[in-house]
Amino acid sequence: MNRSARLLGDLFGPAADHRLTGWLFLKGLALIYVAAFVSLAVQIDGLAGPDGILPFDQLLHRAFEADGYAAWLRLPSLFWFSATDATLQGAAVVGALLALLLLLGWGSSRVILILLYLLYLSLVHAAQIFTSFQWDTLLLETGLLAIFLVDGPTRLLLFLVAVPSEVPVGLFQARERRPVVARFDRPEILF
Repeated sequence: MNRSARLLGDLFGPAADHRLTGWLFLKGLALIYVAAFVSLAVQIDGLAGPDGILPFDQLLHRAFEADGYAAWLRLPSLFWFSATDATLQGAAVVGALLALLLLLGWGSSRVILILLYLLYLSLVHAAQIFTSFQWDTLLLETGLLAIFLVDGPTRLLLFLVAVPSEVPVGLFQARERRPVVARFDRPEILF
């Protein structure tokens, strides 16, 4: 094996010294998914069901009338074909069961994480303003990133995530033409 292939393998391969951290992260994420899906399972029909406060099927119908098939991209959801109470609750229950499978380590973790992400994204869109909080967005972001962390973080990912206390941004101020330095240990100077 030549030197460059070995270097790329070390850079993109799993960082063995962080494997335990990645494993614990996935287990913690699975617990959070369980709580989120169980919480939605008991509420979703009253929030977004056909007789709920904000019926999701009506929103989908109006979006399709306004945008046509582009609405599928603007409002990604698994519920385009059916947004009944049973479908919405079923998705939440299936999500909770999949999260339990992830927690127990049964099945393909990557496939389960992809399904969890798609189900939760669909339910967030279905619940509309009732899931427009920061933790719902954070769970979606974390769930998407977790799909790429199944085998453990890579050295490249660890390098990209590690942010030093000062990073030259490369922007220049208009009057003084000097580089702006973002200091992450003092967030008040960023704004």
